[in-house]
Amino acid sequence: MKISKVTVTAVNLPFAAPIRWAWGVRAGFTRNIVVVETDEGITGLGETLGAAM
Repeated sequence: MKISKVTVTAVNLPFAAPIRWAWGVRAGFTRNIVVVETDEGITGLGETLGAAM
């Protein structure tokens, strides 16, 4: 079995109101959805942190 395709989609999630904290203001956050496909037809999904908005 070998990985045949990897797809990453960034999803930006805005907050209803910005959050203020020690390192500044945050208006939302980004998550990356990762889809991994194999040559045998098996598909896996994952999530990881993305860059700050």
